[in-house]
Amino acid sequence: MSLENVDLFRRGLAAWNEGNLEAIVEMCHPDVEWTFSDRLPDATGNIRGRAAVRDFFATFTEDWSEIRMTAEQIFDAGDDVVADVRFVAKGREGIEVSMRFAHVWTAHNGQVVRFRGYPTVDEALGAVPLKPTRLP
Repeated sequence: MSLENVDLFRRGLAAWNEGNLEAIVEMCHPDVEWTFSDRLPDATGNIRGRAAVRDFFATFTEDWSEIRMTAEQIFDAGDDVVADVRFVAKGREGIEVSMRFAHVWTAHNGQVVRFRGYPTVDEALGAVPLKPTRLP
């Protein structure tokens, strides 16, 4: 099951970079829990449910003309997928931002049931119950 979860994460990242945010919403369980790392001012706190994720995406993306995320490292940890993510964006006023943070996607039966953001990959790796395996 864990490689299916890694594939789900990779498809979600690709959908993000293609601007297909609805595809990510559809990957989520109806009661998905979403917790942010608070590294970005517009991405703080906790939300629950597909509608809240959809609303967050709409609000978060309106200030950016470009957003791209790449996974520098991906770790398989059973139901959890840990990713060291590089966020590169350009604001509508031309300001460019580049930063790294970590995502933990937890999936069951082909759906994301929980997303957690962390400031660093080490914090994310420490938050998962199984010993993660780094993937190529």
